[in-house]
Amino acid sequence: YLNKSIHTEGDENGMQILLDNYKSADFDFYFINLVDLDMLYGHREDAQGYYEGLKIIDKHLSILIDNLHDDDVLIITGDHGTDPTDGKTDHSREFVPLVAYQNNIENKDIGDRSSFADIASTICNYFDIPDIFDDGNSFYEYIVNK
Repeated sequence: YLNKSIHTEGDENGMQILLDNYKSADFDFYFINLVDLDMLYGHREDAQGYYEGLKIIDKHLSILIDNLHDDDVLIITGDHGTDPTDGKTDHSREFVPLVAYQNNIENKDIGDRSSFADIASTICNYFDIPDIFDDGNSFYEYIVNK
């Protein structure tokens, strides 16, 4: 069960809190909502800010990946596309990115997914708990090192 919520102040702070908590190994599951790219840059058509924000996240992701245990799974996604250069401030046409990573697995194409429920079903498989997401199609078998 989820038992702790931590408020963060932006993507840099959020990533640092994630790293600190991960390194302390207090929890089995971490979920972080990084909103700066969307709220501060994407919807405001700030391509340079978007670029700088991606560099912040990349820096911390590199550290996180270097510290991942072999049986950990990292899933990165977004809730919608937001092109900071398309002349609009609303959600854009892009597919939502989805990257799943585990140490020592080969690159595999998990295909286009039809629902965020696929992520929920995958998490259920990972933790071996009942999958209550009727619309979800787990991609667990494609991302874990067996």
